[in-house]
Amino acid sequence: MPNYTFRDFEQERSYHLGLPSRKLPGWKRWLAPWAHIKDSFTSSSTRYFVRPAPPAVYVRIPKAASTAVLSTWLPQMAVGLPSLPSDEELEAYAHRMAVSALPASVQAYPRFTLVRHPVRRFLSVYQSYFQKPDTPFPFSHYLWGVLRPGMSLDELISAVEQIPDRFRDPHLMSQVRLMGGPKHLPLVKRYRLEELTPSTVLPEIGLPLPLRNASGAMLSISQEQEQRIRALYQVDLEQLGYTD
Repeated sequence: MPNYTFRDFEQERSYHLGLPSRKLPGWKRWLAPWAHIKDSFTSSSTRYFVRPAPPAVYVRIPKAASTAVLSTWLPQMAVGLPSLPSDEELEAYAHRMAVSALPASVQAYPRFTLVRHPVRRFLSVYQSYFQKPDTPFPFSHYLWGVLRPGMSLDELISAVEQIPDRFRDPHLMSQVRLMGGPKHLPLVKRYRLEELTPSTVLPEIGLPLPLRNASGAMLSISQEQEQRIRALYQVDLEQLGYTD
């Protein structure tokens, strides 16, 4: 079993929210991957952020400008929410404000999300977390360390190829599954990240999206690597209309 450093996300979130924190017992650290597997069967991977007025729902897709959206969306969800100067504090609030199922009272609210070309999204995950040793690694708790900092692109592709979409971390899960599956796609208005500019104002938000966590220039990859990534996310390519 690989050695890895377990990140206590609940303690980190409590710290950034100024709440009392408790040390997570070691036995809970080792049970965390089992909890992830159980949740994959019993809970939805979709994360909704409900704004009561004007009514709307943002459906989060990691690595598709979701941090930028939440930086403007969360203050609209809750009156009096303090400014969110850092990604860490933003993520702490997002964890507390997200819901995985919509109550009947908000089922009719319009929903929207941002999607991204699946190859570019996968490469963005790789560049952000596997090529930057100074960036906190978010997968240390995931499936007993099957993903490791410093993995090559081929190693990451090979690892993800062995993991069914249902069990993948949200950063590596298909965007269609994160929206609730094909049957929910007609309910969600989708904006393609590639078609937005810094001055684009999304009607649901009413503001241009701030630039946060830009990945920089996209990696140059081989045709074989691109084909393997496309095979991982064939459902996204087909259902989201990415035909290039």
